[in-house]
Amino acid sequence: LLQIGAQLYTDRGYSITQIPPELEQLTFIQTACSDADAQNDFKLSFSLSYPSTVYLIDDARGEALPDWAKGKWKKTSLLVNSTDPKRLKVYEAELPAGHVEFGANRDGLTARKGGYLIAVRPKLLKPDGSISDESSILPLLENANTRRGRDLFFSTNGANCSSCHQVGQLGNNHAPDLSEIGSRADAKSLIQSIIDPSANIVEGFYAQTISMKNGQTHAGVILQERAQSLTLATPGGGKITIQRNEIESQKRLLVSAMPAGFSASLTSQQIADLTAYLLTLKKPKAISKDQTQSGSFKFQLSEDKLELSLGKQPITTYLLDHEILSRRAFINLKSRSGKPVTRNFPPKRPEDLSPGYKGKGGVDHPVMHPGLWISFGWLDGQDYWRLKSKVQFESFLEKPSVKQGVASFSTRDRYLDEQGQKTICLQDSHYRFQETKDGILLNWDTTFYNNKRDFSFGDQEESGLGLRIASPLRVEGGNGQILNNRGEKNGAQTWGKNFQWIDYSGEIAGDRVGVIIAPHPENPLPTWSHSRDYGVLVSNPFVKQPKERREPYQKTLIKKGQKLRLRYAILIHDGNHPISEMANAILIAR
Repeated sequence: LLQIGAQLYTDRGYSITQIPPELEQLTFIQTACSDADAQNDFKLSFSLSYPSTVYLIDDARGEALPDWAKGKWKKTSLLVNSTDPKRLKVYEAELPAGHVEFGANRDGLTARKGGYLIAVRPKLLKPDGSISDESSILPLLENANTRRGRDLFFSTNGANCSSCHQVGQLGNNHAPDLSEIGSRADAKSLIQSIIDPSANIVEGFYAQTISMKNGQTHAGVILQERAQSLTLATPGGGKITIQRNEIESQKRLLVSAMPAGFSASLTSQQIADLTAYLLTLKKPKAISKDQTQSGSFKFQLSEDKLELSLGKQPITTYLLDHEILSRRAFINLKSRSGKPVTRNFPPKRPEDLSPGYKGKGGVDHPVMHPGLWISFGWLDGQDYWRLKSKVQFESFLEKPSVKQGVASFSTRDRYLDEQGQKTICLQDSHYRFQETKDGILLNWDTTFYNNKRDFSFGDQEESGLGLRIASPLRVEGGNGQILNNRGEKNGAQTWGKNFQWIDYSGEIAGDRVGVIIAPHPENPLPTWSHSRDYGVLVSNPFVKQPKERREPYQKTLIKKGQKLRLRYAILIHDGNHPISEMANAILIAR
């Protein structure tokens, strides 16, 4: 989102220092600074789901717009400031829904300048002047679009329901919580609440008017009352605190705080889309006591492994040592209900046979892809990904323990060279498991360092946090899907793309299970996905190679005594909420 502190480019740390209010919180597309000098043979394309005002934010050092943009964009008076470039001009154009294509940054230009950015203000609302009623909306539910409904709910350019209502951890608590509304309301009652908000008001959410001694009047819903003051939620998601000694009178109204004419801003189809989305917000399936018993975590430590269970249900095994796998990994991860979310380790046949794979045993990468792990294809010339060099478990920095429902432990690992003689670096990792309403959340915080020598990370695609999804959840040979925060799906759309979160999931025995990975925003560089339909997903924290090769194009140097810290939130989910909501709840919670 466009906001102060946001990083401009995918491959540089330059950030926004000032932004006009008109552009704040808009979705924007980061380009690569390395593409700034492109003069031809460059295209940037994407699809707009809705008609939109699109902003071209261009380095002010350019004497003019690139040739492909001339005559199509209207210059505005808006300016964006950043650490580099210092000033960016803002141009705008009204574009229809559909495919959009941009050209090279310096097409027809001689002046050197930084790359452009693109921001989008979607036009979700298209009132047609008609009055919607139940009879015009219900027939449209059959083909309603829940994604459009969700966009309407959360977007400030849409119905903006989240300015007052909360879903999960998203939105405000100024109106009834709708996290599980689909479990307690049917389509007709939801439609009635949208077109006639005052027909059925939840106790505690009646509108109030407060007249002040200075002549002002405030209206809204009371959120909190104290002896000396009260807090009022105002229309649009605002809050004000009022001192009681300044109040002249206070009156409760027999109407909802939700505007009576709210539905007039929506078409019948949009109300149907919004209703369809709300119907998906159901209470998660309960995990039976037989599956989790007490619901508490428990560790079992042996010489070469650490096992974690939740009640009676095994959750995962962390390998401290292994006769073939020469690096650390979590294997055989399962959901709370016992559904596998990573491939069996070792693989089982025929379940884990790889479609179309002609290699020995019929299973691709049976050892290299154990479950969930962090590794690198080039680290100071060593290849840990392909198990050519060893990562040796050194010690527990924090012994496995369970406190207040949180299971945690910390380790130190030593990265050795291929001969096993020289230390390349040390890795200190902290693992924290906790149960949430959507599943089991693992927070993985890891740091690489060497206090005696420099070392470097390469830019191979096989670098970072790796996941091998359970075979039934694969795209190829299973029923799964890869989805990122931009709505891009599967390997064809997500590979090589930066992401805030990415999910790999599918159904097992009628239940949707999978894994969401959300890199921490303070990781040194944006994370991109090496995502494959055959079942592997790598969250790569380094710059992407222009063309795949073993030797790095660009190295990340960690000097003696310095540290590289990487953090990831990983949700093993089995909840019924939409994937995007489960993912966004992770982002907000941290």
